[in-house]
Amino acid sequence: MNKLIKRILKEEFEFLNQDEEFNFLSPEEEDSLPTVILVGGLDTGGYKNIALQKSLLQKGLGSNFKVIAHRWTEKENAKNSILTYPKSYVVLFSKGGEYSESFASFLKNSGGYLSRMYIVEPYSCSSGTKNSVDSAVSKGVPKRNVLGGGSDCTGKNVAGTKTTCGGKKGNEVHWCALTEAGEIISYGS
Repeated sequence: MNKLIKRILKEEFEFLNQDEEFNFLSPEEEDSLPTVILVGGLDTGGYKNIALQKSLLQKGLGSNFKVIAHRWTEKENAKNSILTYPKSYVVLFSKGGEYSESFASFLKNSGGYLSRMYIVEPYSCSSGTKNSVDSAVSKGVPKRNVLGGGSDCTGKNVAGTKTTCGGKKGNEVHWCALTEAGEIISYGS
């Protein structure tokens, strides 16, 4: 129990003490920003919580984007966000990549943009996730929007683009991929 409390406190401390500027925007200004909908990865049992995952993505995007984050278990809520923001970017991260085919079909059927869907380091050592990502690409998600890490369990076997994360090592590369995805979206918009 002590380890869990220490981990949670450490994550909250890191979240509150980031090297980011806080921009306080009016509701009208915030509504005018491009929206990115994040379906995160695992967020319990030693993984970064959804607020930290959102923060890592926001770091790469910068302050000119609004991020709406959903846990990987909140697939339907994320789809409702897409209906609310039909021109949004969609980022499926790690465990969220399991739903690649479902979100590609949803975007296609709801008039969304498959070119704005990014699948970041999906857990594709699972054949179900690998097939889901392959199906999303066959439906029109650009292969270059599938970002893979250094192993099949972080999307190497389905990637169109390899994440680099500035030479970081180990588990930090996986989390850094969210920031890298944000940078790709920001530079490409």
